[in-house]
Amino acid sequence: MEDKLFLRLAAPLPAAAKQDFEIQMIKRAISNFRWLNDQFKDDGEIRNAQDTFRNRLLAKQEKMERDMRAMLVPVKHGIEIAPGN
Repeated sequence: MEDKLFLRLAAPLPAAAKQDFEIQMIKRAISNFRWLNDQFKDDGEIRNAQDTFRNRLLAKQEKMERDMRAMLVPVKHGIEIAPGN
């Protein structure tokens, strides 16, 4: 059973998709758009659009994280102590 759970978690989806999304979100959306803060610092509409965009990206990332965590099932171990011969 544990092998099936591990294989499901290690499968290209959703683990790889989540990782790819996070990398692209940081590299392309968050890092590359920082210059907008200086260029449009007095433009409330642009700032609101940035906030909306950032919040939607983070919401999607958080959902992917929750979905991944829901796939993890704790492994339970037991220790038995028996008298030796």
